[in-house]
Amino acid sequence: MPTPLYDNNALYAGAGDGYIYKLNTENGKLIWKSDIISFVSMSSPVKSNDSIFFGGTNPNFFYSIDMKTGKINWKTTYPGIISTGMGDCTPAYEAGIVVQEITIKSGDASKPVANVLLALDAKSGNVIWTKRFAKGQIPPAMKTATPVISDGVVYEGSPVSGDYSAIDLKSGKELWSIHLGSQIRAGAAIQNGIAYIPYSSGNIAVIRIKDGKLLNKIHIGGTFGPSSPVIIGGTLYTSNIFGWVMAMPVSKLLHHPKSPGTTND
Repeated sequence: MPTPLYDNNALYAGAGDGYIYKLNTENGKLIWKSDIISFVSMSSPVKSNDSIFFGGTNPNFFYSIDMKTGKINWKTTYPGIISTGMGDCTPAYEAGIVVQEITIKSGDASKPVANVLLALDAKSGNVIWTKRFAKGQIPPAMKTATPVISDGVVYEGSPVSGDYSAIDLKSGKELWSIHLGSQIRAGAAIQNGIAYIPYSSGNIAVIRIKDGKLLNKIHIGGTFGPSSPVIIGGTLYTSNIFGWVMAMPVSKLLHHPKSPGTTND
């Protein structure tokens, strides 16, 4: 269920049949289709200059595709990837670096998997750095979170560990990390130095991004999945897997009293 990318009167879309498609948005005609073999489960394409990037499953590869021709620029993988561990994540791009979260075998029978964040050179596909999060149990359904990059910092959650972290884009150095306790699969919406992160337990965490301080945590209810929120004006829009779409003033999320009994789970 990836979201297609619109750019310059064309739509780029991955599917479950092993192809990436480029369609003319004015008439719906096929411009090209690229046979990548992998199916695209949840990884929405992102662009940089003349390339798009996304993850694929079975086989697990991360791809760069030329937007004009559909030709594969490069593809890469990583040892020990499980199931849909490459194809669940929508990547993020900034300043020549593309980041993608994957899920790998940990080698520990009691905590069998871990999420790993990869930073790749957008031109070559070479790995610049990796960040491995704490190991744990295999998450149900989607096994990775969606990274967000803002001003040279990657903000990313781990569905396995329940941690949310800030990582320097160029060096891979962890700047801070906070344990939220429940599966984090959505990306953050960031405005005025504040990140708003919905996660599995039905909570929205409000985090100051300069130091990782948890400013608030509001229990909305339901279960938040991989759908990332957006902020337009002063309103945050998000959805949950119970079928609700919600609009919430960010001022109320920031200053709303914490829900009674709310915990990190």
